[in-house]
Amino acid sequence: MMWHGAITVGTPPQNFTVDFDTGSSDLILPNPACSTSCKGHRTYKPNQSSSSEGLYSAFSTSFGDSSSVFGTQYRDTVTIAGMTAKSQTLGTALTYSSGFASTRFPADGLLGMAFKPISELNANPFFQTLLSQQHHTHTTSSSTALPGTFAFKLAHNDSELTLGGVNAELYTGEFAWSNVTEEGYWQVEMGGLSVGNETFGEGHAAIIDTGTTLLIADTQTVASVYASIPGAKPAPSLGSGFYTFPCPAAPSSSSASTSNTTTTATTTTTTNTTPPTISLSFGGRSFAIPSGTFSLGPVTKGGDVCVGGLVANDDMKFWIVGDLFLRGVYTAFDVQGMRVGFADLA
Repeated sequence: MMWHGAITVGTPPQNFTVDFDTGSSDLILPNPACSTSCKGHRTYKPNQSSSSEGLYSAFSTSFGDSSSVFGTQYRDTVTIAGMTAKSQTLGTALTYSSGFASTRFPADGLLGMAFKPISELNANPFFQTLLSQQHHTHTTSSSTALPGTFAFKLAHNDSELTLGGVNAELYTGEFAWSNVTEEGYWQVEMGGLSVGNETFGEGHAAIIDTGTTLLIADTQTVASVYASIPGAKPAPSLGSGFYTFPCPAAPSSSSASTSNTTTTATTTTTTNTTPPTISLSFGGRSFAIPSGTFSLGPVTKGGDVCVGGLVANDDMKFWIVGDLFLRGVYTAFDVQGMRVGFADLA
């Protein structure tokens, strides 16, 4: 599943849709000369924008799902929901890999919302450009001003991105904040992943990534979690690190966060046939993963065996916390305060 929204680029404005991605930092759109995987996407036409400036610099970038882009750079005016960043650097794709084909990637492009150190364009991301040009507020009456903050509600219906604050109508209670530990990605320290009364990954680094569907952790932790789900087993035919389980055994969830009361363990041999509750802890609070998001759906249409959204990978120094978890919380990204906050959904 992808969450994307409308932006405009140029003068007069050209309309696009982009995937809002906190796991990258660059704005990328197709170039009119794009020769690969750009069919079905709208292309950015610099010669039709009076505010466009060619930078005559090539770029290439790749992403965690093995998709990649090659192209050239421009600067232009970019607007989202009435908020405009002038002279925003963007990459225009001359080549999209197959992962960006319109049948797999419905948005025209990608708008990165992480930090400059991971920018392949060596440029400020869009939101940081807004801040540098002193755009601090959002016009929605229900928003609470937190200068330097943007926030997401990710859902099947009524998803929302708020710029320059948080929408107080979309969450309840207080935020549990975690400080960014390394500027680049939105990388924070986890309290851990809990299954019942056992906890794994305490103090582990994690990046908060709206552009990723999955929750990706180390092999040992993932194996331990699936050991608590009756009937779960590795599914290498679906991809490295994937597991399947009987659909009725999907983990259960509660509707609100709790304080941490779990104990530490390195393995689990739980055999209880009741689906477990799986939760992640940040900022001293535990948030349950919604049962409806843990499963990616049946292996075959109408089948009773489902694919798990928790996937094993030992090649990274951090876990990746994607939409499997984020769909169960309201998430605020505080650029100026260098922190990420989670709150219960209203």
